[in-house]
Amino acid sequence: MSRQRSANVRERIGRKMLDVLDRYARENGYSAIFDTSSQAQVIIYASNQADVTQDIIRLFDQAYPVKASAYTGKASSGKASSDNDANQAVIRLLKFICGESAAR
Repeated sequence: MSRQRSANVRERIGRKMLDVLDRYARENGYSAIFDTSSQAQVIIYASNQADVTQDIIRLFDQAYPVKASAYTGKASSGKASSDNDANQAVIRLLKFICGESAAR
């Protein structure tokens, strides 16, 4: 994937994620949601009970459902295919941030 195409995919993912986060924050009365995955985080303490990652993943999946072809490996053409790739990338990223890819 070219750098420009990769940047475009990341930008689309970011816009979608911001839409989902905005909706979640408004519907649940949050005035801020922090990314605690950064090494340079300014959050001193955060309870695990405050982790809304699974809720955000569920809302993202509802707002931007992945087409069946993304799971079957069948190639589809055009925008739908790149959107499915982007959605899967977001899901993998969020699971990594949540620590789901690490042994608990």
